[in-house]
Amino acid sequence: MSNDSLEESLKYLTLESIRQHPTKTKEDIALEFFELGSNKEQAGSLSEAIDYYRKAYKLDEKVDLRYRENLVKSLPTPERRKDGSVHNGFTKLDLSKIKVKPLLESFHDAVLHPIDEDKPIWLETLPDEVISNILEILICSDTPSWFNFAMSCRKLAWLGFGQAASWRRLCMLVYPKQVYDDSERVLNGVTADQWQMVRIWDHSWHKMLSERPFIKYNGLYISVVNYQREGGRSEFSNQWNLPFRMITYYRYYRFFPDGSCQKLLTIMQPQEVVPKFYRNWRQLFGTSEWERVYEGTWSMTVDGHVRCHCSGPVPMYTFVDEFQIVNGGKYARHHKLNWKRMGFVNKETLDEGDLDISNERSFAFSRVKSYSEHETRDFIEDTHSI
Repeated sequence: MSNDSLEESLKYLTLESIRQHPTKTKEDIALEFFELGSNKEQAGSLSEAIDYYRKAYKLDEKVDLRYRENLVKSLPTPERRKDGSVHNGFTKLDLSKIKVKPLLESFHDAVLHPIDEDKPIWLETLPDEVISNILEILICSDTPSWFNFAMSCRKLAWLGFGQAASWRRLCMLVYPKQVYDDSERVLNGVTADQWQMVRIWDHSWHKMLSERPFIKYNGLYISVVNYQREGGRSEFSNQWNLPFRMITYYRYYRFFPDGSCQKLLTIMQPQEVVPKFYRNWRQLFGTSEWERVYEGTWSMTVDGHVRCHCSGPVPMYTFVDEFQIVNGGKYARHHKLNWKRMGFVNKETLDEGDLDISNERSFAFSRVKSYSEHETRDFIEDTHSI
């Protein structure tokens, strides 16, 4: 059962309906509540997770033990060797020891082999130049599809990853659409001519793409913040401790290649915000306190320092946010925005100030396919001349 359908089935259950359930015991339903709580915790919705955990423990005090037992049962049965050691069938690979460039070069003369030898491989009839063009079209229209296609076999890996043309195409798509400070262009010689810029990275397109930060447009950046808030005891309560509740709120940022941006601070979850966070957000959002979108401009430096100026529902102030683009991990390049500063400027007095960011969390990029579809046609047209 999917997470959404599980949540829907448990949403309106009462204690009476649980006792009279025709097919499930209260222990079974407690397990479902616990599983849903675990899913919510992994998604960052800690307040909802705590609520589901509490319901699960009310039905079964040992629900966590039963949940672990079910997890263990779902794992593959380990194999016991002659020497008494247990082998679970998994082999840990140290990917850091793989030298990618020599590996790709070894695929230079690879050929396509069919899984079923009775069936032809139509791709095999195409010259490498045609397959390379297919890969370039995928780069322009849907980069994940390019990656998955190139990963399907050795020959396509060589054509997709082993040649500079693919990385050059990506650089030509990404960097001309970045918005740089005017002073950055003058002082550091940032130019739209990527053939000139690639010299800084030893004429390597792949190295430039790996090391030169950039803002991503085919999605939005999301920050999830959780904190505890103390509650209060009832008037005649004799409890020693104060109750508390977990508060979760989200910050959303979306950037556009024309130098504009929009941001939102809300308790609304991504599935509620993503379908509405377009330029015409006024027609899609309501008027509640949690649907107040700020609009503004952004620019960056070549080393990835991003500065945003936004105005909105608080007309007296312009809010200034500063971030640093960082990697989200070894394989997620330029994936996160770390807070550097959150400030404001009084439009009347021009007084400036800073806001506390000690409790804020970094933004992580989330790709949204419907956002990139609006850019696809422009990307393909722009790259015909590259």
